[in-house]
Amino acid sequence: MQLQHLQHLQLFADLHLQHFWQSLPYMRGLWHKIAVLPLLPFMPFVPIRPSGMDDISDDSQDSHILILIILIGILIARPAEHSVWLKAISYQLKANHKLSTINFFRLAISYKQIKMRPPDPTPPSRAAQSQARSRRRAFWLRLYQQADALFSLDPLEFAAALRMLLRWLVLGGLVGVLSGTASAVFLFSLDWATHFRTANPSLLFLLPLAGVIVGWVYHRFAGAAAQGNNLVIEEVNANQSRIPLRMAPLILLGTVITHLFGGSAGREGTAIQMGASLADTLRRALRLQPEDRRLILMAGISGGFGSVFGTPVAGFVFGLEVHSLGRIRYDGLVPCLSAALIGDLVTRAWGAAHAHYPVLPNLAIDPLLLVKVALAGIAFGLTSILFVELTHAVRRLQAQIVHYPPLRPLLGGLAIILLTVLVGSQDYLGLSLPLIQRSLSGEGVVPFAFLLKLVFTAVTLGSGFLGGEVTPLFVIGSTLGFSLGGLLGVDPTVMASIGFVSVFAGASNTPLACALMALELFGGGSALYIVLACVMAYLASGHRGIYVTQRVATPKPTHLNIRDGESLKAVAERRGGWLPPLPGLTGELSRRPARSIMSSLVIALPVDAPLSEIVRLAVAEGVRSLPVVSPQNTLSGIITDNDLSRAGLDTSLTRLTRLTEAERRTLIAPVQAVPARDLMTAPVISLNHAASLAQAVDLLNAHQLKRLPVVDDAGHLLGILTRSDILREIAAADPAGAHPEDRRIRWEAVVADVDLEPAVTLSVEAGLEAALKHFASGEIKRVLVCDRDGHAVGILTEADVLARMPPEERPRLLAALRGVVDEGEPIQRPLGDLMTRPLITVRPELSAHRALQLLLDNQIKRLPVVDVQGHVLGLVGRAGLMRALYGQPPEES
Repeated sequence: MQLQHLQHLQLFADLHLQHFWQSLPYMRGLWHKIAVLPLLPFMPFVPIRPSGMDDISDDSQDSHILILIILIGILIARPAEHSVWLKAISYQLKANHKLSTINFFRLAISYKQIKMRPPDPTPPSRAAQSQARSRRRAFWLRLYQQADALFSLDPLEFAAALRMLLRWLVLGGLVGVLSGTASAVFLFSLDWATHFRTANPSLLFLLPLAGVIVGWVYHRFAGAAAQGNNLVIEEVNANQSRIPLRMAPLILLGTVITHLFGGSAGREGTAIQMGASLADTLRRALRLQPEDRRLILMAGISGGFGSVFGTPVAGFVFGLEVHSLGRIRYDGLVPCLSAALIGDLVTRAWGAAHAHYPVLPNLAIDPLLLVKVALAGIAFGLTSILFVELTHAVRRLQAQIVHYPPLRPLLGGLAIILLTVLVGSQDYLGLSLPLIQRSLSGEGVVPFAFLLKLVFTAVTLGSGFLGGEVTPLFVIGSTLGFSLGGLLGVDPTVMASIGFVSVFAGASNTPLACALMALELFGGGSALYIVLACVMAYLASGHRGIYVTQRVATPKPTHLNIRDGESLKAVAERRGGWLPPLPGLTGELSRRPARSIMSSLVIALPVDAPLSEIVRLAVAEGVRSLPVVSPQNTLSGIITDNDLSRAGLDTSLTRLTRLTEAERRTLIAPVQAVPARDLMTAPVISLNHAASLAQAVDLLNAHQLKRLPVVDDAGHLLGILTRSDILREIAAADPAGAHPEDRRIRWEAVVADVDLEPAVTLSVEAGLEAALKHFASGEIKRVLVCDRDGHAVGILTEADVLARMPPEERPRLLAALRGVVDEGEPIQRPLGDLMTRPLITVRPELSAHRALQLLLDNQIKRLPVVDVQGHVLGLVGRAGLMRALYGQPPEES
C-alpha cells in the first residue's frame, strides 16, 4: 500500500503549478486557503521538471522542514486523507535521500487533488449546493453570534460621545476664555479700587451719592439685568428669556464703585453674571440650538466662579450644583469642566493674582472632634440663615420706606457710614480680606467680628448696592469659626478654615462645590471634617438661600410639603415668616377667638349710676354704649344710643356728645338722677369668651346689633366686641395671603353684591329746613346734595349742621332737630355752605374689601354708590359690607 502511494506521488510529480491552483476550490473553508497562502510566493521560483522519485535532487534541506509542511497538510486535509500524509512522513524518514521541500509540497498537493476528485466526476445537484451553502451560512451565523455576545459595544454611541466631547470642549473653552478675561479685568479693577479706598478713607462719605448714581443707571438701563444672579439661575432652569450683554459692563462698573466707596460686598456675583452674560451672547453669535443654552449658561457660571477665585474644580462643580437643591446636572460635565479650567488658566495668564491660605494639617479621625465640627456646622448653617433673612428684610424695609428704587442706596449708604462711625473701624468695608488672614493665621479677631461683617453686608446688598455675597460669607465663616474654635476647644485656625466655606455652603446650598473649594485652598489634610461641616451647614440652612430662584429638586427633609421644582422664593412666600403660627393672629379668621380682637378696657357703669354720670362718661370716652354691671362685675344690662327715651328725653347719646356742656346740662336737668337700672336694656345678648369670630358675626347679623359684651362662663364682663372691630380685621387682611381654608370670607365680593341702603337726595339750592325735617324724623342721619344734573357733590349729616351753624342759631336748630316747629321765620341756609365736600363715591364693580378700607380709612359710616353717569344708586354701609364679605356658614349657603 505504501508503494502504491509513492507511485501516485511520482506519477504526479511532473504536474505543472496549475495543479496547485486548481486544487484550491476543493479545500474546505477559508482556513484551508489561509494556511496555504504563506507558501504561494515561493511556488513560481521552483523549477518544474518531470521526474520520478529517483530524479528528485538530493539537497541539503533538513527533514524537519518537510515534516512541518506535511503536518500543515494534515491540518488542511479532510480526516479521511490524514493517512496519506502520515505515510508520506514515514516514507520521508525511511528514504535514503531527501526530497526538496517545495517539490514534496507540490507532489502532496497534486496527490490531494487527485484523491479529492472522484474517478468519474459528476456535477453536484442544486439541492446539494443549496444545502452546502446553508451549512456554511449557519456556521458563519453561529460564529458571528458568539463573537457579538462577547461584548456590548456601540460604535455609533462612541462616535456621538466623541463628537459631543470635542464640540463642548471647544465651546466651553471659548466661554472660559471670555470668562477668564472678564474676571482678570474685574480683579485688576477691584484691586485698584480697594487700594485707592484704603489710601483715601474719606471716600466713604461719598458712598450714598455713588449709590444713587449706580441705582439710577440700573433703574434706567439695566432692565432684566437688574435681577442679577437670580436671573442667571432662573434661565438655567426655565430657559425662556435672554440674558442681555449689558449685564457684564453694568455689574462690573457697579461692583467696582461699591468697593471704591466702601460698600461691603463680594466678587462672585459679578464674575457669575459676567460669565453668563458673555456665554449667552456667544450662543446667540454662534446661533446654537435652544437646548444648548442651559449648558452654555452653566459653563458661564463655572468659568466665572472658577476664574475669579482660582479654584477651577470648585467652579466646575458649582456650575453643576447651584441651579437646584439636591440635583447635579451631569449633562454639563464637559462644558463646565472645560470653562472652569480654561477660565482659570486665562485669568492666571493675564497675571491676575489670587489669595493663598495656610495648608491645614493632617487630622486623624477623632469621634469627639467629629461631634464638635458637626455642632459648628449647625452654627454655620444658622448663621447663613441669619445673613439671608437679614438681607431680604433690609430689601423689603427699603421698598416700604423708599418707593423710588434709585434712592434706596442713599439710605443704605448713610447707614453704612453710621455703622462705621459707631464701630470705629473700616475693617468691615469692601472685601475685608485682612479679617480672613487674621483668622486663618491665628492672629485673631474680636469675638463678634462675624456679626459686624454680616450686618454691614446685609445693609449694603439689601439697599441695592451691587456685588456678590461669597467673599463676605467667607469672612463671616472664618471669623465665626475662629470664635467657635475657642469655645469648643478646637484649634481656632482649623475651625476658621472649616467655617470659611461652611457658611457659604449653607447660604448657597452647594455643599459639594464648597468642600472641593476648601480642598483646593487648604489641602486635603482635614477633608473629612470639611465635608462634614459643609453638609451640616447645608442641612441646617433649610430651604433658604442667597439665590431665591434655585429650584427644589429634592427637599432636605423629605417629609416637608415642598412642591416639585418649586423655587426658594415661592417656598418662602407660601410659608410666610419664621415665627410659629398664633391662632389669634395668623390662623383662619373665622376660627379666631373673639377675645383676641375684643376691647378689654370696657367703660362700665354700676346699676345705680345716675343719668348725669352716664352722659359724662359717654361724652368723655366718646362711646355710644355703656354696659351696666352688678357689684360682683356680672353683666346686668347695657345702655345704648336710644335708651335715654326711657327717661323721657327726646335725644340720644350721639346727639348729646355734639352739644355744649351748658346745652347738655339744661337738657338732662329734669331727669339727671334717674339710675342706670331704669334706663338699661336687659337681658343683654352677650358673647361667651370662648366663641369664635364667626359665631360673633352670626350673632350680630341675626339681631342687627353693633356690639356684643363678652363674658365668661359665670357672666362676668370681660370686654366688648363691636362690628367695627371685626370689619377692621377684615380690612387689614390681605386677600392674596388669606388662609386657604377660610370659606366664610368672600374676598371676591363687589359693591354690587352689597344690600344698598336708600339714599335721600336734595338739590344744592335747597334750604336747610328740608334737611332738618329728615333729621327730625330720627330715621335719616344723612342726605346727599346733588347738582342740577343729579350728580352727588356733597353730603350733609346732623353733625355737620351742629358743627357749622353759628351759636345764635343753635337754639332754633336744636328745637328743629327735636321736631319742634318754629312759628317764626324758618332757618334759611344753603346746603352748599354746610355740606362736606369733596364727596367719596364708589362704583358697583369696586371690590367690597376695597370699599371697606375706604370707609374705615376716612372714618365715615356710609359711602354713596354711583353709576357710570354719576347718578346715585344708594348707600353702602358697614352692616351691608359685613353681610357681603362675611358669608353664611357653608352648610347654610
